[in-house]
Amino acid sequence: MAKWERNRKGLDSHEISADAVTVDLRTKGDRLSFWLFESADEDYIDEAALALALGDKKDRLDRVHLAWVNRSLFEEDGLELEETRGITKVEDLCNQHIDAIHLDLTRLGKIANQFARAIREHGQSRRLTKNKILQLIKKAIQDGRLLLADLDEKIKDAVQAIM
Repeated sequence: MAKWERNRKGLDSHEISADAVTVDLRTKGDRLSFWLFESADEDYIDEAALALALGDKKDRLDRVHLAWVNRSLFEEDGLELEETRGITKVEDLCNQHIDAIHLDLTRLGKIANQFARAIREHGQSRRLTKNKILQLIKKAIQDGRLLLADLDEKIKDAVQAIM
């Protein structure tokens, strides 16, 4: 989340680095994908991390950085949100997903400003270690929410090592 911090070299405290936007807010088809959860308590943060860690084309595990913004703030900014099916190997999380749609630079800037405010002013971000992600995957398997066989080989090997 360092990309989102205030006072980065060469930027004023209110400015957002280009890397924060182009790396963390990567769009496709003028859409930006979000996982949607009821609150920011630890259980929901873990669920979001699990969804992200086992998302589209994930063939290895990394730590996960999360930040969150209340959906209503996007709606107040006039952003269009569409419920979509998320791509993750944890089937019961697939419907916890929305896209911001019809994005242009102005709308993407509104999203960036909301995230910057959430992270800088409200501390609405977390970093989960690779080990924590492994534990979440292990628990999802034990709870019957995920099959070991559905995981990519590198992830499967890492999970088997802790089971």
